[in-house]
Amino acid sequence: MSKQIHISQKDTQDTLDLTQEIIDKCPKRIVGLPDTKKAAECLEEQLSQFCDETHLDPFDVWPKSFLSFLKAMAITYPIATLLFFLGDVTEFVGLGLLTLTAFLGFSQFVFYFSLFDRFFKKEKGYNVSGVIEPKGEIKQQIIIGGHHDAVYEFNFLRPKVQYYYGPIILSGTIIFLGSWFVAIADLIYYLVNAQHVSWFGNFRYFMLIGLIFVIPFYFFEGKRITPGAGDNLVASVIAVKLGRFIKELEEKDGVDLKHTRLVLLSTDAEEAGLRGAKAYVKKYKKQLKEIPTHVINVDSIYEKENLQILTSDINGMQPLNKDLVRDLKNVSDELGYDIKAVPFKFFGGATDSGAYARKRISATTIIAMSTDTFRRDLYYHTVEDKVENIEPGSVEACLNILVNFVLKKDEEVWKNS
Repeated sequence: MSKQIHISQKDTQDTLDLTQEIIDKCPKRIVGLPDTKKAAECLEEQLSQFCDETHLDPFDVWPKSFLSFLKAMAITYPIATLLFFLGDVTEFVGLGLLTLTAFLGFSQFVFYFSLFDRFFKKEKGYNVSGVIEPKGEIKQQIIIGGHHDAVYEFNFLRPKVQYYYGPIILSGTIIFLGSWFVAIADLIYYLVNAQHVSWFGNFRYFMLIGLIFVIPFYFFEGKRITPGAGDNLVASVIAVKLGRFIKELEEKDGVDLKHTRLVLLSTDAEEAGLRGAKAYVKKYKKQLKEIPTHVINVDSIYEKENLQILTSDINGMQPLNKDLVRDLKNVSDELGYDIKAVPFKFFGGATDSGAYARKRISATTIIAMSTDTFRRDLYYHTVEDKVENIEPGSVEACLNILVNFVLKKDEEVWKNS
């Protein structure tokens, strides 16, 4: 790239101020609640000031399905334990309950499928996007996105217990799955030998102890709605600010996009299992496929020192585009940022880039949050997820990386045409 572009501190502060303004107007941004649509409309109003076109796209979503497996585990595990103690045929009824719950968890959370969605209440989600068209022929498009929905507080991430969040989740899950596997093994043994394995009676006492670890899953979600500043409204506003900044470059310095369509996207229902990104891919599939498309998702922006680019998504099982990761890291290195390319940890969840990559669309995600197993001072998914807890340097870094990446990719296409 012939010249590096740098975002000013004022641009960074404007981004944080607009994030706070939308939070003040729309504090309860749970998909299906009025504030979430209102936030999308606020973002569209901002995009309409400089974009060639904007879109507010409603879609159907069943948000309660995503984390339903946690309460299901807390309910079916004690019932199965009781049925195992009762013995005979009731043991196999208990196994059936564990199996159904395990399938629910694997479908909704491990693989981010939607098999069980329609068993839950339907709501409306709202994606919002703005498009900046290039001056010349469109030869590629770049999508910069975040999500504007928030979550109910995760009780296990409250300050007093969040350091042990990983072990708490893993221990309960391992006990549940371990009990399920043992029950399956016992069923197979019973079908072959017409009797249970000799130690199965003692194993039931292990399940009894396991209640201590599994029942708390019922209280995983709290009742308070998080502000969702760093996760992830600020990312949506970063996309808005990026688009505005590029239009200002065109007007003031004559730096314009020659062959790159730029799409600035904020999805809804990311916290409900990437449903907004899935809806966006479904609606715009033809547009996403007909020209080379690169998606850079931004999520969980807190600390500059924890800037990372994801090489995989959806619990680490979905590879992301290696070339895109490399190009993004090269730009980051040129700007002097110490940013690592890392895989998503298993059982850590997912980001919107996974929904694009699953449909073979080039995608990755920038995050700025520690991914260590043991962590303190987390604001993610807590009521302390406020603008004041976002490090301005992390926002400035994201904006600098993104604007230089977009202009560099456009310059590459221009020079090769």
